Amino acid sequence: MLHVDMSIPQVFLNRLKEIIPSKHIENVLETFSYDKPCVIRINTIKTSKKEIEKILMIRKVKYRSLDLNDSAILLNNNDDKESFKDLFDEGKLYIQNASSLIPALMLDLNSRQNVLDMCAAPGSKTSQMSALMEDQGNIYAVDAIRSRSYKLRAVLKLMGVTNTRVFCCDARRFISPDIKEFDRILIDAPCSSEGRFREKYPKTYQYWSERKIKEMVKKQRGILLSASRLLKKDGLMLYSTCSFSPEENEGVIDWFLKKTNGEFNVETIDKSPFPHYESLLSWKNKTFNPQVSDALRVLPDGVFEGFFVCLLRKAKV
Repeated sequence: MLHVDMSIPQVFLNRLKEIIPSKHIENVLETFSYDKPCVIRINTIKTSKKEIEKILMIRKVKYRSLDLNDSAILLNNNDDKESFKDLFDEGKLYIQNASSLIPALMLDLNSRQNVLDMCAAPGSKTSQMSALMEDQGNIYAVDAIRSRSYKLRAVLKLMGVTNTRVFCCDARRFISPDIKEFDRILIDAPCSSEGRFREKYPKTYQYWSERKIKEMVKKQRGILLSASRLLKKDGLMLYSTCSFSPEENEGVIDWFLKKTNGEFNVETIDKSPFPHYESLLSWKNKTFNPQVSDALRVLPDGVFEGFFVCLLRKAKV
């Protein structure tokens, strides 16, 4: 029996029942009542997993590694993070949700690439990409809001990132001053943030509405189309949201594939390392391009949040 006494908007819950397979819906609803588990990314620019594991052992902190990435660990007890606050203050560790780790891992990054992060603040994925690139190559990090760009700069400085330039401007209007085409582009798009809803924190869902979803879609389309023009042929572009809404996910990708008329294709993602469910091929009498089935919908399970990840490749010719 579905929960009906939640303070999370009923319209959202009704929509969710049409998005999440019935066999998973009860468990997904329960995750909205959980406290977030503490997932920590080890910043390999400043330290190593071996060094951190030694410190955790000395301080008797219990944890387990996450299979998706060698630099991510999950604390058994969230309160234990207070026992190594010094490592956060030194930029050796960073709290980052498990789902948030996925986009950068999908981009096949290396130390020779030019990378564009179109919606970069507060810097979790930007600094993660820098670590994966061994702080080499070039990352251009864009964010539209000045206060957020200051936060981004502060995080990058703390994490020891030196291969990144920050630009404060609307991603839809970004013009690169020198690198005209990028090898990789990350678009962790602004969205309705449905995957982050928490029952006891009304601020996480109080501004949600179907109207807001429509507003987000307009922005997401603009950012994705703008980014596509800055990608090299045969380059990879990753689009992600922390929303369940088909309009913001498969709907945006369907629109983009039509708009670019064969210039892009959806790459197949290996979904096996993640809790997941199938992408939607239709929504509200609208049928989507079959390629959206290759995108990843992350199933919330108490460790991972609801997330959508779609990897796009630009045609060689």
